[in-house]
Amino acid sequence: MVETAIISDRARWAGLISARWRSAVEDIIATGRLLIEAKAALRHGEWLPMLREDLPFSEANAQRLMQIGRDTRLSDPRVLAVLPPHWSTIHALTKLTDAQFWRAVDSGVVRPDMERKHVKATQRAASTGDGPSAFYLIDGKAIGDVSVGELQSRVTALKAEIALLTELAGYATPTSSLMTIKECVPQAVIAASVRRARALQHG
Repeated sequence: MVETAIISDRARWAGLISARWRSAVEDIIATGRLLIEAKAALRHGEWLPMLREDLPFSEANAQRLMQIGRDTRLSDPRVLAVLPPHWSTIHALTKLTDAQFWRAVDSGVVRPDMERKHVKATQRAASTGDGPSAFYLIDGKAIGDVSVGELQSRVTALKAEIALLTELAGYATPTSSLMTIKECVPQAVIAASVRRARALQHG
């Protein structure tokens, strides 16, 4: 009878945890918290067998999820709104110091499409004393991972885009919209501007 009761309790916890194991941010955090509750509630000798036999992730990953569940910073509404739906990336964020963590949140590094490499770039920037620019993303990459050549190419492309938009804006009336700009600007002018912009990009 005792053994049956133990297995039933263990099965109940395993069912609750497995049901919350999803890709949504809230479910990832909830899974970590359920693991913490289960470890405290289960009888001696039940915890490790449940991890090894009853759950859809490894014992090591369970420990990482518990670390996510313990991190109160993740419950901040500002943070919840921008966390990526990937438990491994969220776990990497828990390793940041408070200063690193909030700086990454405030500068926009923490966002739904971020990856673990962006967290590592944030840590590297902090350890080397780089300025705030090291925490921003360029074309999806932390600036610390972008080469000088890539930066120069991006700057050149932006200059070309600005030059094109400036020339086109000169032909548009105050009431013109982007949807109707073709009607305001002669096609020959647009073609010439595009050619010039491409030449700047490759020049």
